[in-house]
Amino acid sequence: MKWSNGYADATHLLNALDSFDSYSPFCRAFYRLILEWVENSPTEVVNLYDIYNRFLLAELEHHQALRDANLHDAADLPEWAMIYGQKAADLHKTLARLASLEDCSGSVAVVRHLLCAECFYQLGRVDLVVVSLDAAIIEGCDRPLLHFSLGYNLYMRAIKYYTSFDPGSGSQVVQDPLNFEQECRRAVEAMRRGLVNGPFDAQLHWWMGSILENVKDIREARKAYLRAADLDPDSYGETSRERLRALSPPVPEAVSDDERVRLSAMGEITVDEILDAFQYVETVSDLMAQDRTPLGGRSLQNRDL
Repeated sequence: MKWSNGYADATHLLNALDSFDSYSPFCRAFYRLILEWVENSPTEVVNLYDIYNRFLLAELEHHQALRDANLHDAADLPEWAMIYGQKAADLHKTLARLASLEDCSGSVAVVRHLLCAECFYQLGRVDLVVVSLDAAIIEGCDRPLLHFSLGYNLYMRAIKYYTSFDPGSGSQVVQDPLNFEQECRRAVEAMRRGLVNGPFDAQLHWWMGSILENVKDIREARKAYLRAADLDPDSYGETSRERLRALSPPVPEAVSDDERVRLSAMGEITVDEILDAFQYVETVSDLMAQDRTPLGGRSLQNRDL
């Protein structure tokens, strides 16, 4: 297929994809990020629009096939298999086209790595997704969306390799706690690098809280949830409060009417006040953990505390 105007054709395909419920908000943002890099790449090197627009056209045909099939239950499995078999074939075709760009650098390499990451993600190759996203960042694509994606896929890799499904509880059970925690903390650090005081910060903080909760770092998880709620109360206020309630120890009932009056007079505590309280406790805890020498010149020992 020939593209008469690469950018206009890409925009048309992206706008068409927007009409499908099966087209995720993340893909909407990620595909438009790729278009930015395609637009800023030197056209004399390779026709990136041809590769990118063929990819978008295959995506459009896939979502249209899902809509037309209107699949609902297990009886539709053969048709599911056919639709996703075609999708896998199209993804492999995109990867084959991208293979011709292996020696490129700069913006062309960024496009290759981003498209590879998306193809590998849809093919279930989370290990190669991480490699591709890392490479895109190294080539200069330093965007919050990319740091979020890298952190998320590191987290998915931790779940894939270091947990297993327990049929009894219906949940994932950690089989290798050390490696699971190390990979999760890598995920958190990747997301942290995406914090730029921008509109994406709240989502990053919420996911950091979720990952930290799963490695039992409750103090840091609380801080992350609180910050997410503070930055975007409409999107993350209620869900953060739910997680904070789940992480909080039971609150004892007031023992007397006077106590109830005293507690009710305290008023509502703001998110910033809670964060300040956490920061104070952490500072004191850090100081107590250090070997410090008071004015008398004698180091404090445990028995002195």
